[in-house]
Amino acid sequence: AGAATTTVTVTAVAPVESIKITGAAASLKQGKSLTLSVDVTLDDPSYTATPELAWSSNRKDIATVSSKGVVKARKVGTATITVKAANGKKASVKIKVTK
Repeated sequence: AGAATTTVTVTAVAPVESIKITGAAASLKQGKSLTLSVDVTLDDPSYTATPELAWSSNRKDIATVSSKGVVKARKVGTATITVKAANGKKASVKIKVTK
């Protein structure tokens, strides 16, 4: 009889200890863009891969954010931009869009 083979895919989650958004302006003029950066501290400094981060906006009608952290101001108001690591650690910043 032949041997059964099972394939298992393991996805390593970066051991993010803390995450902080940097380069954040409190306000941004409508129609302008801003690139946010993050400072990530890892539990295991020997981990060399870049952690996977997901960006989101709670008000996409006011400000959108790309997968690279580029915020685009769409209309006047306030939006919260959040970056989240695969292990659940996250950071947020409020962006006020002005005319």
